Amino acid sequence: MEDFSALINDFSTEHSAHLEGIPALGECRQAIADFVEAAKGHLDPAGRLRFRLKQAHCTFALQALDEVTRAAQASLASNCFTAAEALSRIILEQAVNFIYILNDEGVGRLRSLIKHYVEDSKRRANNWAKSSAQLADERGVDGAQKKLEYLDLIRRQNDGWYKTTPGWPEARRRFAETGYEHQYHLLFASASDSVHSLAEDIFNRITVENYPPGFKSTALSTIRAEKASFATYLVINAFLFYGHAALLFAKEIGDAQAFGRISEVVDRLGAMVNEHDDLSYEMLQSLEKATPTT
Repeated sequence: MEDFSALINDFSTEHSAHLEGIPALGECRQAIADFVEAAKGHLDPAGRLRFRLKQAHCTFALQALDEVTRAAQASLASNCFTAAEALSRIILEQAVNFIYILNDEGVGRLRSLIKHYVEDSKRRANNWAKSSAQLADERGVDGAQKKLEYLDLIRRQNDGWYKTTPGWPEARRRFAETGYEHQYHLLFASASDSVHSLAEDIFNRITVENYPPGFKSTALSTIRAEKASFATYLVINAFLFYGHAALLFAKEIGDAQAFGRISEVVDRLGAMVNEHDDLSYEMLQSLEKATPTT
């Protein structure tokens, strides 16, 4: 039987090795970002981008994706894995939103997003006003009221389309309608703990406290390596989604040469995902066959 402790050490070593791919991952991100930066100023006012609303959305959304992908890259490079996980979830959703809106022949989906902003902001402002009133906070009540008045103005100014525009769909539906429902479950939902509670990391750390003293340091190294590996996996997939968004953008502006270059980058990122999947599967199979030493 294989020695369980040796396998654990191998597990840590193999998963820590994923960090060696960070420079290559950065090269992929930079290639996508360079295309986006060059293309943003040359929006072709035709096809789905003939609407000024969509042109404005594309310009800002692509800038935001550039910012969060750079931040995720920097987080990985500085071993800030929890930050990398949280940023990856942001990238995944924003890339899907970009694809979801750009795939619309008109501006209905973009209007749904604006309507969601107004309605959700009104809900929060009303809660702010109620809480401030309970605390006798006059400034808070006044600030909330001004916010509500502003939102009501937006509603009135856009009344022509507002009433007939459907609501913004929840995240799972947006992933599904862009062809990524599986990735919603595999990636987006899996990363939610890194944003909301950190419960899994806390549970793992507490569990290690019950291990024998001689095994505790090994277990801590393993948890650290697994977290680094998961963060890397999420960032690779997030950059892959960034690439898919850039591909759609290149197609919409009719840049066949850029489409080809970004396709190569997407293929490279996809190969990184597959390599990561294969390694993780092989290591887990080995661990399942092993018997812990006593």
